[in-house]
Amino acid sequence: MYDNSQFSRRNAQDMAEVYIAGQRVPAGTYRQLGTVRAVVLDKEDILPASLNGRVAAYVRRPMTFAEIQRQFQPQSKAG
Repeated sequence: MYDNSQFSRRNAQDMAEVYIAGQRVPAGTYRQLGTVRAVVLDKEDILPASLNGRVAAYVRRPMTFAEIQRQFQPQSKAG
């Protein structure tokens, strides 16, 4: 018999990683579900609305090495 307990736990974990527009989230790249739209946040911020009358739901995409490096580089000061 097939043991689906591992699948059930993973499925529940995946559901916990869906974010809704207006939520404050950590820095990272978020893909809007049902579209190809991606939102890149360089610091903790609020996810934007879809502006089409529908609730925008996002999933966080794993960070690339370049994105991780960019977080730790000092910010240049305009002066």
